[in-house]
Amino acid sequence: MESLRQTGLISEQFDSAEAADEWRAAMRRACRAEHVRFRTFTAHRHADDGTLGVVAFVQDRDHVVEDAMLRAAAAVNALPTPPGWRRADPVERGGRRANRQQGGRRRENVFMEITRRDDIGTDLKIPAVARGGVPTSGYALVSEVRPGDVVVHYDSRQEVIVGVSVATGLPESAPIYWVARGSYARRAGEQPRWLPGIRVPLGHYKQLASPLTLAQIRAEKDQLLAIRARIQASANGQSIYFPWIPYQDTLRTFQSYLVKMPQETVSLFPQLGAAIERAVAMSSNLDAASSVEEAEKAVGHAAGKIARGARGQGFQLDQEVKVAVEAHAMNAATEFYAASWDVADVHGKESYDLVCRRGDEVKHVEVKGTMTEGAEVILTPNEVRHARENRHTALFVLSNVRVERSEDGIVTAMGGVQSLYDPWEIDEGALTPIGFRYQVPARLTKSE
Repeated sequence: MESLRQTGLISEQFDSAEAADEWRAAMRRACRAEHVRFRTFTAHRHADDGTLGVVAFVQDRDHVVEDAMLRAAAAVNALPTPPGWRRADPVERGGRRANRQQGGRRRENVFMEITRRDDIGTDLKIPAVARGGVPTSGYALVSEVRPGDVVVHYDSRQEVIVGVSVATGLPESAPIYWVARGSYARRAGEQPRWLPGIRVPLGHYKQLASPLTLAQIRAEKDQLLAIRARIQASANGQSIYFPWIPYQDTLRTFQSYLVKMPQETVSLFPQLGAAIERAVAMSSNLDAASSVEEAEKAVGHAAGKIARGARGQGFQLDQEVKVAVEAHAMNAATEFYAASWDVADVHGKESYDLVCRRGDEVKHVEVKGTMTEGAEVILTPNEVRHARENRHTALFVLSNVRVERSEDGIVTAMGGVQSLYDPWEIDEGALTPIGFRYQVPARLTKSE
């Protein structure tokens, strides 16, 4: 802090965006504790070996550092993009959209997720912004995934490639249950919580018969590094998001969440190549959703805590607002029940959101969030069915949620009034159909 006060601008270099974000979070806490007005941002750098690193900056806003700030701003504006790609803003601010044609050929469409998740193969998911409200370079490729693209999954805990899946939808704004896993976060004791995020649905997940280990990958070090060098040579200094980088006398996995896996690298591992070929075959059989399925999905999204300016919870056109309100309501409900129950999030696999346990007691909780007064909420058929069939179900409604959108477009939900219906006797309220699924009768005559 003393250096910051003296110079007005300090920086640190890191080999991953996550480590840079953790340092910036620690500096933000220190600045707030000492009432320093500050701003923080990052820029990329290239090491002598061609690997991409991150420089994190903290500026004292009350200190004049015009020349340094101009240089830093220039570095930020020069953030690298992959070769053959163009800058865009499809979902994530600061993200990049792939050029669908590279050198006259269709782009390579195999990505690799590098993660410690327990639910590998379910989806790709990232926070919409990192701590501090800025995009994270390690997440940049998520917004480039398209339906039919193949995702290889690398479990960084075991240091093995465990399986392959296929993207079944476009990136979309969605609330995610998230906790940072870096060293700063662990020391700070951060706990999982709901955040506005970006999600890519995956399907057709298949585990490899035998996981591909880092040791097996390193056995192909010379060829992998030769491939990397060829790609790097034609990249004009831009990041190539290659899965592995040189490390001492061997190589290690690139410290990012999602990277590109060139076909040349796949061909070195026949078992992985065969799994990817099967995934590509599955991707060609992806079915378009019917109009009925699209309507059911729309109701499901609305039931998820979308709000509009009315007395009840309704259909909301602004997806970012919907996600922020939903995540805020889930955090409020989790905090409320955690005071006297053991709470687990089950929204991804059940028709309700939380399961609470206390000794032999079990309670299921449906959570709704809205910017309205909360006189009405949207329910899916499965939510109605579950509430009727399970007596130990509660409804938690967070109404009158306030939403603010910053100048850079980041949406934040706050406040709200908690209403608890426990036990939830669903038929004491009024259910109003907002659509019907109609199965037409067998056709008796056929018109030509």
